[in-house]
Amino acid sequence: MFYFFIFPQNFMVFSLVLTLWRNKLQEITISDIFSNSFSHLNYLALDFLEKRELEICRKILWKCDEILKIDSFHHFYDLKILLFNNIGCYYRSIDKLFESLLYFQKSLSFVENGLGIKYASYTYLNMSVILSQENRYFL
Repeated sequence: MFYFFIFPQNFMVFSLVLTLWRNKLQEITISDIFSNSFSHLNYLALDFLEKRELEICRKILWKCDEILKIDSFHHFYDLKILLFNNIGCYYRSIDKLFESLLYFQKSLSFVENGLGIKYASYTYLNMSVILSQENRYFL
């Protein structure tokens, strides 16, 4: 199987071309390109998770986590929320509910502090699923 998009440089080039085409060469910032590419990588990881290709999913998510730990990217709170939700989903899929809940709580802390709302609904949904699985209906 050929995984062209796993290599960030290939994915970034493809994403840039796609973004330019979609926006018909309107003003695009590097930040927009990064956010778009990063989001697509996260959704790609979830596709692998759905196919039960857990090792590939884990590698993508951990690489994304490494990227967001770089000082230049610390202000991308929406992307952190998306990533923490996806890591939580990964842990949930391998029946590590405690670790899953920890990542959803990290995501929730950003949402509650108003640092990112784009993926807030994912956080609430994922927290509900985990707490329901543990028969914990009150925090």
